[in-house]
Parts: sequence; structure tokens; C-alpha cells
Amino acid sequence: IAMFTTYFVIAFIVGGLTSKLREKEWALAIREKRITELYDFSRILGSAVNLDSVIKVSVDYLEEQFNAKSAIILTDEAEALMPAPHSSSTLEVDSNMTGVAEWVFSNRKEAGTGTDTLSQANGLFIPLNAGGHMLGVLCIKRNDEKELTYEQNSFLTGILYQISMRVERELLSANTSRTQLLMESERIYRILLNSISHELRTPLTTITGASSSLLDEIGMTKQETMKALLMEINRASGRLNRLVEN
Repeated sequence: IAMFTTYFVIAFIVGGLTSKLREKEWALAIREKRITELYDFSRILGSAVNLDSVIKVSVDYLEEQFNAKSAIILTDEAEALMPAPHSSSTLEVDSNMTGVAEWVFSNRKEAGTGTDTLSQANGLFIPLNAGGHMLGVLCIKRNDEKELTYEQNSFLTGILYQISMRVERELLSANTSRTQLLMESERIYRILLNSISHELRTPLTTITGASSSLLDEIGMTKQETMKALLMEINRASGRLNRLVEN
């Protein structure tokens, strides 16, 4: 009896250790797979050339990995949430879903399916946050309408981090380009204004000089001189008129 009991205890302990070892091996394999998939996703994102392609690649990847449709709602220039999702989105967003997205954007918290907030919402809503800067909201809904598992949620968090970083980079690049364009426009404006000012001064100086001569010599008797001054005024006025029209 003692030997049987000892054998049973040892078998039970060895079986438990073997089971835990297999669970760790399985978890390690899943982790390695997810790391590889995140690396592949970062490589795919690296091939995107602009913000539109970033959103398109992200939506396609989420559909492939989670068998789900998704929509990404970005912010506008005033850093407010846009009323409609990006055109590359595959999930249709109605007015109720828009309200949930606005709540998520304002409170910077997840809501919808699988959460404690607005759990009856049609999908899971996650804020796109890059270093405390809100960039938008992701809406994702699995085709089988099941909740994401803990492992899937962890994987999705890694994906969203990469999406947020890339979206922020594209927005910063767009803002930089816009700033450079404004600076160039201001430079051209100053050049044009200086050129116009110079061109306007020439006929105005001619008109002022000729009219002053006529006023100073109002009693002059030489018709040729008066005619020449009046012709100068007429030519300068015509030039001035052309400049104003142009």
C-alpha cells in the first residue's frame, strides 16, 4: 500500500510538472509566433507610402489576423474626431457607433464588446493614442461576433501601437509639409508685393512730377511744354491702370 501510494503521488507530481511544461512551451510558441507576426506587420507598414496606404494596410491586416471588419476614424486639423471613418475602412459605422467612438475618444478608454463600458455596442472600440496624443479610434468587429481572447487582445495592442506610431509620423510629416508651403507662400507674397510696390511707384512719380510742374508754371505760355507734360501724365496713368488690372 505504501509503495502504491508513493508511486501514485510521484506519478501525479510528474504529470502536473509535464502539463505545466507543455503549457509553457505552448505559450512560448504562441509568443514567438506573435513576435514574428508583429515584425512582419512592421515590415508591411514600412512599405506604405502615405497615410491612406497605412490605413488600407492596417485594415487588411486586421481582417486577415482576426477574421474581423474594422474602421479607423481619424482626427481633423482641429484635433477633433472626424464624423466618418477613413474610406479604406471595411466596417460600416452607424450613428450609434459614432457616439461610442466619440465617448472613447473623449475618455481615452476602450468600450464595446468584451469591456465593462457600453458592452452592448456593435464592436470593440479602442483609442489610437501615441504618447498621450489622441489620433483617432479603431472600431473592430469579428465576423463570428465573438469576443477577442486575452491573447488576441494582447496581440491587438501591439498592432495598434505600431499603427498609432506610423499615423502620428504621417500626420507630423503632413504638418511639416504644410508649414513649409506656408513659409514659401509668405516668401513669394513678400517678393510679389515688393515688385508691385516698385512698379506702382514709377508711374506715380511721373504723374506727381508732371502735375507739380504744371502747377508751378501755371502761367506758362509754351504750349509744347504743357503738351509734353500732359502726355507724360497720360502715359503714366495708362501704365498705372494696366498694373492695377493685372
